[in-house]
Amino acid sequence: MASHSVSPARAVVAESLASVSRSFIDFDPDALSCDRLDLRDRRLALRIGRHAMQRWITIEHLLDRIGNQPLWALEPMLRGILVSAAAQLVFMDRQPAHAVVNDSVQLARDRIRPGAGGLVNAVLRRLSGLVDQRVTHSAWTPGPDRLPLEDGYLRLVEPCLPPPGQWLDHLTLATSHPSQLVARWSKQYGRAGTVSMCLQGLRTPPTIVAVERDFDQGALAGATEPHADERFVLWHRSRDELTEFLRGHSDRRVQDPATAEPVSAVVPMAPARCVLDYCAGRGTKTAQLLGGYGDARIVATDICADRRAALRRRFSDRANLQVAEPGALQPFTGGVDLLVLDVPCSNTAVLARRPEARYRYGRTSVDSLVALQRQIATSAIRLLAPGGTVLYITCSLDEAENQQQVRWMAERFRLHVLQSVLRPPRGRQRSYSDGCFYAVLRRRSQ
Repeated sequence: MASHSVSPARAVVAESLASVSRSFIDFDPDALSCDRLDLRDRRLALRIGRHAMQRWITIEHLLDRIGNQPLWALEPMLRGILVSAAAQLVFMDRQPAHAVVNDSVQLARDRIRPGAGGLVNAVLRRLSGLVDQRVTHSAWTPGPDRLPLEDGYLRLVEPCLPPPGQWLDHLTLATSHPSQLVARWSKQYGRAGTVSMCLQGLRTPPTIVAVERDFDQGALAGATEPHADERFVLWHRSRDELTEFLRGHSDRRVQDPATAEPVSAVVPMAPARCVLDYCAGRGTKTAQLLGGYGDARIVATDICADRRAALRRRFSDRANLQVAEPGALQPFTGGVDLLVLDVPCSNTAVLARRPEARYRYGRTSVDSLVALQRQIATSAIRLLAPGGTVLYITCSLDEAENQQQVRWMAERFRLHVLQSVLRPPRGRQRSYSDGCFYAVLRRRSQ
């Protein structure tokens, strides 16, 4: 096979996945750097990378079935090339198989060694031969020769999965959710709930933007589409155009309806003169708090110095907002009327939007997060005023991070639980929403 020019998108993804595979569980979602690509190649690279991360367990299982060595035993660049190509051959129906195989073979020759091209060619041609038919607009039902897709299922030419009777193993390999996560969901939510959440984790979430109350839905034809929740729109144009759109009004922000619900719910329940956003992150909920508590003093902090700097830049024109250092909150002790704790979590309620998070899930990681959440709560609740309110938020579906933490906080700090809400992820496109958990707790007045 003569040398040819490889698709820049495929080259970038293969290199990024090679890096990922060196320390898979610590995958950085920003590791896929597409800045040097043009718009078309960037979109393709992001799609390939997303499918690879979303379906890694399934891809690894299929490659192990047809390869002479398990995927983990191969050198990183070879793993990256094979996983990237498999994502396209199996899950991206608009990518010509011959182009994917040829580019992957050339990458192996150029980036590894000439002889690696033959191995890649043999593996990918066998893999391509496994794909029988893509069935659209038909619900997936478990079967050893069927892989669920967003809009139907993929039929394979031979049974590659465990029989449906071994349903935990079958669901793990069919939907690419770790076995520990599937087993945990099974205990908490039963079989039907577990299947539903695994399938929801295979969705492609739209870009959703919160807009001002009087936003004209017809003003940007083709750029926006109404969401089922009238406070939001779907965004359909480029990231650069989105940045310009957000500048058009202070109420506009990229936010899912589920992540907006906790603050929207607490505002009418908890009047406040001083609000502390203790884990402010990138400031999405901080912006919401500014809208809901326009006359209050808003204090935002985050353990990450870069995020604090970004918060200062973003809200530099808001006189009633202060970005504070985590170690400089002592003056607020006993004076915070509303404490927002949007704590670090396992992200199991947003796996469609954060596909890499599923691979970090495990008993050890959950225990570590629970301990961190309690440490944060202990440090922050001491600042709460008598009669003050705590808004506790996660993007998790795990009871240990949610309901059990709320019971612990109520007992440990003598708080009264006013509300506790779990929203599983649901819908698609106009009805799409991530999942979330939140609880509202109040300290007794003294």
